[in-house]
Amino acid sequence: VENRATKICSISGTSEASYPQIESIKDPERKKMCRLAISKLHIEEVDIGLFLLGREFDFEMKGLLATACDGSGLPVSKEDLRTLHNRIEWAVKNNVLEDRETLLNLKTERNARGHEPPTREERETLLQSSRFLAGLYLESLVKIQEKAREFQKSSR
Repeated sequence: VENRATKICSISGTSEASYPQIESIKDPERKKMCRLAISKLHIEEVDIGLFLLGREFDFEMKGLLATACDGSGLPVSKEDLRTLHNRIEWAVKNNVLEDRETLLNLKTERNARGHEPPTREERETLLQSSRFLAGLYLESLVKIQEKAREFQKSSR
């Protein structure tokens, strides 16, 4: 880091071994996108990597409610489907997912990545928590997919 006593090292193309959750993701397209996102967790693209994970999170939450409509027996309204916040609230209210605070934190992180590109200093700060956030996103994706599969099984 220029003009700093502190040096930050990040290996470009972070190892998937750091994220064993990726292997639990069944959908090949989701797995591919998560691998791409993880590969971007370095100083130049950390915001993009987290944006991609946030997009996958949003996509999976939409899929969860769509699957719930088809076979869970739980009521899903158009309002529940309208925003990520509403989808999270529906999942918590119906005991489909439990950790509301983590889910809302991931939503906030996803929203933060959708605005202006961060400065290098902001990316440096973001990089410090990126591995933790990526792990939370991946754990949540796995849980969401498991719940969606349970809904699919119950509708058969």
